Amino acid sequence: MKAFPSQFVLGLSLTTLLVACGGGGGGGGNSGGSTPLVCESNQQEVDGACRDVLDGGGVDGLLTNANVALYSLSLEVPFRFSYSGLLAQGVTGDDGRFKRVALPNVIDKPILVEVQATSNTIELGSGKSPVVKVMRTVMLPDDAPLDLTEAPIKFATPLTTMIVDLAVEKTRLLQTGYETENEILEIFYHELELASATVSTALGFGATEQGVDLLNTPPTVLSGTSEADKAKTLAHRVAIAAAVNAIGEISAKTNSDSVNLMESLVTDMLDGAVDGQLDRNKLPPIARAKEDIDTQTIAIEDIEVFKKPISELVDIAKVTEELEAEIETFEAADQTLNTADVQGSTNKAKPATLTSDRDGDGVPDSIDAFPNEASESADTDGDGIGNGADPDIDGDGIDDTLDTDIDGDDIDNFQDADMDGDGILNSLDVDMDGDGTINSADTTPLPGFGKLDWGSGFWGQAQWQ
Repeated sequence: MKAFPSQFVLGLSLTTLLVACGGGGGGGGNSGGSTPLVCESNQQEVDGACRDVLDGGGVDGLLTNANVALYSLSLEVPFRFSYSGLLAQGVTGDDGRFKRVALPNVIDKPILVEVQATSNTIELGSGKSPVVKVMRTVMLPDDAPLDLTEAPIKFATPLTTMIVDLAVEKTRLLQTGYETENEILEIFYHELELASATVSTALGFGATEQGVDLLNTPPTVLSGTSEADKAKTLAHRVAIAAAVNAIGEISAKTNSDSVNLMESLVTDMLDGAVDGQLDRNKLPPIARAKEDIDTQTIAIEDIEVFKKPISELVDIAKVTEELEAEIETFEAADQTLNTADVQGSTNKAKPATLTSDRDGDGVPDSIDAFPNEASESADTDGDGIGNGADPDIDGDGIDDTLDTDIDGDDIDNFQDADMDGDGILNSLDVDMDGDGTINSADTTPLPGFGKLDWGSGFWGQAQWQ
């Protein structure tokens, strides 16, 4: 299996910036002398100086003693992850929180946040080694305002990893090599939004229907979290657990590495459906023409694991216990999980759909001509204008108001219709108005149209009586 390139490029080096991450508390230490270094509450001591840092964690369960790294983006061809732009390194502590992950002084482009498990890494709640060893998320400029009073918090999970990887791969496939830096960034931001919707609808296990934003809703309880947000946090955590357990089951069955399995899932989602295959014909033309697309996907029989009932994939009581064990970690002593939260997530969580529907119009992206527009889903003539707004749906040069065959299938509009809603087209229906009288014996087969002259052979020539 060909792995995705281990890089995150946008071709231009990011200016380094420090932003705050707090929570983990300030820092002691010396700044070159015997005087203790006292840092602000949203800073930590890093290399002998008080630095604004990133707070957060990696969540398969909350990971302790893992490595953390921040990478910049550069705009070179091809667009890919790049470990050459290392901005900062740190770890997660025994409490699972980021430690000494200093941020750059200016954040004007996305920053990749990667959490990598070591041989000493365990999940805080379960005490076990994590199933997914490498997780990523992305920090955007809006996540770190210049007037920081609190540290920004970002969490990397298996679901955020697939979102980021999907956005990067789609951006690479859309790149021509002639874009400006800003144009590449605009493509990436757009694809990140679409990737979030794709993963959310295909592998979100019902979390997004409960208001969860997979990139931004904290998967652990923080201080000050409202009751409504606690329910979202639990729903998010259930979705993560379901994904992790499904990946773990497939990994054990196929003797495959979890990282490679997730890369295969990302490849599969490029065409909008998790179905064990990549249909290149459903990719944009510029992407379709590229020869270096990894077509390795997970076998369809293995994908079915994601469709198991939630009760078979997740022990929600254990997830709740893990969250309760983590409450002290993020100094959220004011928080508890109540029965309503747990019951709500249990009732609303559901198997993965494995089908992306980014605009939520009920039409899967794989067959939706406009997967990002809820008001349109079909484009009969392929002119880029949805049927709902196209004055000439079949592209034959005849305005639809005058065209007797607007969909260009050589069957006139009337015969294509189903006037009585019985599921049988007029052209095949012996009783078009559904009144119990067959058309040949019915003087008014279409109420409101008067008597029809069946000898005319054409609905448009019906004679008003």
